[in-house]
This record gives sequence, structure tokens and C-alpha cells, in this order.
Amino acid sequence: MKRGDSRKGNDAVPQAVRLVFEYKGSQIKLLSEKRVEMIAPPSETRELGKNASGFWYEVSDAKGKALYRRVVQNPIPAAVEVRTDDPYRPLAWEKPGQDLKGQFVLLIPQLKAAAKVTLFSSPLNLKSGMEPAKELKSFALGASGGGKAVK
Repeated sequence: MKRGDSRKGNDAVPQAVRLVFEYKGSQIKLLSEKRVEMIAPPSETRELGKNASGFWYEVSDAKGKALYRRVVQNPIPAAVEVRTDDPYRPLAWEKPGQDLKGQFVLLIPQLKAAAKVTLFSSPLNLKSGMEPAKELKSFALGASGGGKAVK
């Protein structure tokens, strides 16, 4: 045990998995999975209805049973803040172009039965951002899955 470490004996160390995603336009890829010593954020306890809007992700087992669900702010922006030449309105919101790209990180608990992670989102634009969310993409989890898209 390292100095300053409050763990004693063989107490279990909380484990989570850090998932790093990359998006380019409408394409999303799972770049990496890494086990980390930390507590994952709590799961959403209620079922989200078919008309739910927003962004969330679910971890499910091989049979499709949801094991973990987390509602978060959409990591893929529907608009970006830009500077203007107007001194009375120096900032404005603009829809990003087709070449929008970036990365985001999601944390999930380490679960033995976890087989895939699925991303859900309302449409990625300002006008229809409150429409019901749809499945964006599913990715296989684990060393054998290698982050390959399932759907």
C-alpha cells in the first residue's frame, strides 16, 4: 500500500471503465477502453420512455438487458459559440459545419456481464433538439470486442 493510501488490507478498489469516443460529422467511433480506479457515476434508476429526449448511454449484457444507464449533456454540439463583429452582441450561436469533429469520454462501472454500450440522442440540431432520442450507435465492449460497432 502506498503512503497516504487509505485502503486497508484487501478492500476492493472501485473500478470503472473510461470509454473514449471520436466523432467526425455523423460518424462515431469508440477509440479506447481503459480500466481506471474510480467510482463510476450512478446509473439512472428510472426507465426512459420511448419519447424521452436528450442524450444518454446504456451498457447492456449479451441478451440486451440494460445494466447501467446514464443521462448526460450531449457531448456532440448542435451549435457552437462564435465571436461576431457586433459590439452589442459579441457572441452568437452557429450551427457547426459537416466537418465537425471532436472526442468525448464516458465512464461506466466495470461489470462482468457488460457486452455493449449504446449511445442515444435527440437529433443534433437546434430546431429539433427536443425530439425523441434515437439510437446513434452500439459498440461491443471488452478486449474481444475492441470497440467494434455492433449496429
